[in-house]
Amino acid sequence: MSDRLKKLFSVLLYLLPIIFFFVCYFLIITSGEDVLQGAETTPDVIGDGAAAFNHSSRLADMYAWSVINFFNYSFQFGPDTIFRLIDVFAAISIIYMITYIALKHRPRLNLKDASIFNLSFLFIFLTQHGYTLYSGFSAIHNYLFIAFFTLLLLVFYVRDLWGKEACPFKNRIAKKCFPLLMFILGFISGFASNITSIVFLLTLVVYVVYLIVKKKKINIKSFIFSWRGASVLGLLVSIALIYLAGNGLSDYETSADYVVTYDYLPIADIFTNPLDSIKRIIIHNFKNFGRFVVPFIIATIPVVISYFTLKNKKLQNSIKLSIQDKNFLFAAISFIVLHILVFSQIAYPTRLVLPAYLLAIAVFLFIAIRIIVPKKTRIFVYLAPLLLIPSLAVVTTRTYFAIDYREKALPALESIRTSTEESLCIPKAIVDSKNLPVVHLGQDGFLAEWAVPQTVYGKTVTICELQK
Repeated sequence: MSDRLKKLFSVLLYLLPIIFFFVCYFLIITSGEDVLQGAETTPDVIGDGAAAFNHSSRLADMYAWSVINFFNYSFQFGPDTIFRLIDVFAAISIIYMITYIALKHRPRLNLKDASIFNLSFLFIFLTQHGYTLYSGFSAIHNYLFIAFFTLLLLVFYVRDLWGKEACPFKNRIAKKCFPLLMFILGFISGFASNITSIVFLLTLVVYVVYLIVKKKKINIKSFIFSWRGASVLGLLVSIALIYLAGNGLSDYETSADYVVTYDYLPIADIFTNPLDSIKRIIIHNFKNFGRFVVPFIIATIPVVISYFTLKNKKLQNSIKLSIQDKNFLFAAISFIVLHILVFSQIAYPTRLVLPAYLLAIAVFLFIAIRIIVPKKTRIFVYLAPLLLIPSLAVVTTRTYFAIDYREKALPALESIRTSTEESLCIPKAIVDSKNLPVVHLGQDGFLAEWAVPQTVYGKTVTICELQK
C-alpha cells in the first residue's frame, strides 16, 4: 500500500465517525421527551435547571432541561446550532479519549491510530450502547455530558498511573492553578451523575488496598495536598449536593420505568425480604454482566485468531506489560466491575453503564494492541480497508433513517402547526422511526407514547391508535 493510500484510508477512518455525529445531531427531529421538556418553547434556563435538580439532582439533567428550549423541532439556523456543534465536539472527544487511552498516546494520522479510533466508534454504534447517543436530545445531552466529563477526569488519573505528568500546562502560574481546575473538574464530573462519582471513590479505595497488598508505599499527605486530593474533594462536594441537598436516587424508586421495566429493588425491600432480594440481585448481575461482556466476547474471536496466525512467533512470546500498565489495568477493570455491581438493584438499561462501557472499550483495545500488534506487523494495512465497510454502513444507514424520518415527520409537524383544530392525532406509523434490530440506528418518535397527549405548536396532539 502506497503512503498516499495509507493517508487516504487514515483520513476516511477518522472522517466517517465525524460525519456520523453531524448527521445524528443536525438531521434529528426532536423526540417526544424533548417536546415534553420544552423544545421550541420560551427559554427559562434558571427555572428549568431548578426543576431538573428537584427531579433527579444531577448536572447532566439540569443541562439537558435548560438548553432544550433553544431547539426547534427540526434544525434551523439559530441558537441551537451552537449546542448541536457542542454535541458533535463532545461525541468526537469521547472517541478521541478512548483512543488516547488505548494507544497510550495522542492519536496520529496513520493507519494504526485511525483504525483504533474507528474501532472505538464501531464498538459503541454497532451495539445497543450507541442508541443513547443519538435517540433524542434528552438522552444525548444527559449521557454525552456524563461520558465526556467522566472520561476527562479518568484521563488525568490514567496518565498518573502511567507515570506521566498529569498537568498539561507548562506555565508556572497555570501549574499552580491546576489543583483548582481539577477540583472544578471533579465537582462537574461528580455532579454530572449520581452514580459515577461513588464508583470512582470506591475504585480509589480498592486501588489503595491493592497497593497495600503489593507492599507499595502510600503517601497520603502528598495525595491530599495535590491535584488528586483536589479532584476527590470536588467529587465529595458534588456527592453531598446530590444526596443531602438533592433527592439522591429517589428517581429510581418513583419511576415506573425503573420499578416495572427494569425491576428496581429498593434498599428497604432488601431488609424486609432478604431471600427474595438476594435472588433478584443475583439474577440482575447475571443479566448485567452478560449483556455488558457480549460485544467483547465477540471481538475477542478475531483477536485470538490474529494472535495465533501471526508469522512472527518469537514476538508472541515476548509480550510483556510494565508495572505502570498493570496498575492501570487493575484500576480500570476495578472501575468497570464496580460500576456494574453498583447497579445490582436493577436490570439496568445500557445507558446507565455507559461510562464503564466506554472505559472497557479502551481497556480491550489497549490489551488487543499489545497482543496482536508486534513490531513490524502489517496488520493495519489489511484491517483499515476492512473497517471502512462497517463504518460506511453505519453512517449510510443512520443517514437514510434520519432522512426518511424527516420526510414523514416534517409534513406531520407542519400539519399540526397550520391546523385550525385545537386537538388532533397523528398515526403511529408516522411517529415511529425505522430501525434495525439490536443496533437500531433510528431515533425516538417526535411523540412519546408514555407522554401523550403532548403540546406541539400550542395544539394538543396524541397518537391515533392510543385514543380511547
